[in-house]
Amino acid sequence: GLEHGGRPADYPSMASGGTNGGERTGGGGDFVQATMDAQWLAMDRDLATGHRSSAAAAGTPRQPSLEGLEFLHAMRELGYAHCIYTAPLFFASSGPRCFCGNAVFSRRPLLESCEGSNRSVILDRKRFREHRGAAVATVSLGGSTASGIPVTIASLHLDVWAEMKGHFGVAEGEMIRLLEYEAMHHELSKLPNLLVAGDFNAASRLCAKASPLHSRIAAVADELNQLRDAAAWRHMLPRSSPRLPEAWALTALGLAEQRLGYLHAWQLPLDGSRTADRPLLVVGPGSRSAYTLGGHLRGDIPHGCQ
Repeated sequence: GLEHGGRPADYPSMASGGTNGGERTGGGGDFVQATMDAQWLAMDRDLATGHRSSAAAAGTPRQPSLEGLEFLHAMRELGYAHCIYTAPLFFASSGPRCFCGNAVFSRRPLLESCEGSNRSVILDRKRFREHRGAAVATVSLGGSTASGIPVTIASLHLDVWAEMKGHFGVAEGEMIRLLEYEAMHHELSKLPNLLVAGDFNAASRLCAKASPLHSRIAAVADELNQLRDAAAWRHMLPRSSPRLPEAWALTALGLAEQRLGYLHAWQLPLDGSRTADRPLLVVGPGSRSAYTLGGHLRGDIPHGCQ
């Protein structure tokens, strides 16, 4: 049964703590239950903010949305019985109001013996009233849980507001994202076979060199960015003579690619071999990290997905 406000009658107390540097904010033996707990917490927080629908404005109490739980149950029906979910990290003001986070779903059991994994990590707290974090899980591939190869997956979404609201435009946004990415790397770099997936809100010049088509799309994107807001891009464009050269690696993905040794999936040899101990990047839908013909637009800035 449910008590008023959408909380299960036997719902345990759940703190929403976490600090810069990666305090664990979820987990436990039953990761699916932890995910459900986080969803109930999201509902409680939503109600506590005082946000109300038009019906609520007319005096009708707003009922919590169950979309998160419906999605969770649907994933379980598809066989994804194991999950790590960040506690709600930021409030999405566009479209229907909801709290957002990151998640990793798996059909394979999570390796609880992998110290430092299977948790949510706070990367940046209360920047423009939002938290940014990563959901981290380790599973065993290629065999049984005991004999397989451990693979760690991190799902994250880096900041987008600093470049819009700060004086230094995109350069300021890139520095914030760089620090968020470094916080993730600092927390997770020692985990086995790390694969980082997400929306980085950062352009990868390495992806722009993946093919002649990618290069042409990147050139068009640069031109559009200058036409849209040359002042915001003044430190990065034009590429022929930027005030902050790419060799300085002062962007999130520049740091990942040039200084921390991360590889993109498309850089791996076709024979399936790879350089040992090199972590991987996977660009998610909506990220500016990859220049492709797909994706969507954020303002006039082309986004893409791999």
